[in-house]
Amino acid sequence: MSVESVDALATRQPIDDVQDRLNDPAVANALVLLLDNIESLAVLAMGADGLLRRGQTITDTLADGLADLKTAAANSDFDVEDARDQAQDLLTLSRSVASSSGDLAALLQSGMLRPDVVALLGQTADALVEARAEAATSKPEITGPVSAVKVLRDPEVQKGLSFLVGVARSLGRRMDG
Repeated sequence: MSVESVDALATRQPIDDVQDRLNDPAVANALVLLLDNIESLAVLAMGADGLLRRGQTITDTLADGLADLKTAAANSDFDVEDARDQAQDLLTLSRSVASSSGDLAALLQSGMLRPDVVALLGQTADALVEARAEAATSKPEITGPVSAVKVLRDPEVQKGLSFLVGVARSLGRRMDG
């Protein structure tokens, strides 16, 4: 072995091995493919992580389900057809959830499931149901311009309308940006 060969081996760094691998077209193409799909891979990794973190819970739930099924099968009123139909429904639901993973990821990232948003949506739903029930059982409160102005004096109406105006302003700002 010549002195130049020994010097080249002695000065070779680990990064040189990486560079050699990157110069391989197959490795470079594989890396490009990974980078092109990095968002999907991240979603899959988060899903796998969640599955692994909840593995014991899932296992316990399956074991409980099997125990319930065994108990139900021991009863004389167990309906095999009904159990088969329910299992088929569960399989259909599972497939639907799996095929919607992109939609679920978008929902999770949207902020729609933040506790404050969920609480606000719950309050809004309660208000809608309450207002509908009141409207169904009482006479119209606004019958013209004078009664509309009179209703505007109600502090609860003022608070609700101020909230709606604030939502409209905030939405308008977001629509421009």
